[in-house]
Amino acid sequence: MNDLPALIDAIRQEVETLVLQPVDADTALISSRLLDSISLVDLALQLETRFGTRIAAAEIKPEQFETCRAIAQLVWNKLHA
Repeated sequence: MNDLPALIDAIRQEVETLVLQPVDADTALISSRLLDSISLVDLALQLETRFGTRIAAAEIKPEQFETCRAIAQLVWNKLHA
């Protein structure tokens, strides 16, 4: 994927499917408790499948998954490394 805004939107859609409510690029996902530790792992696995990248367990940190924008930056960096 070569477009960061499109990646943010794709991740937002993945998150909405998981949390069953609308979110935007900057919705707090961890601190608002929309995502817990189990759903974080589920989301990481979904992202790995959808974008063909590997997210190591050590990379699944609250600050990396606090917003769709932060998640997109993590995935973007992996795709463009």
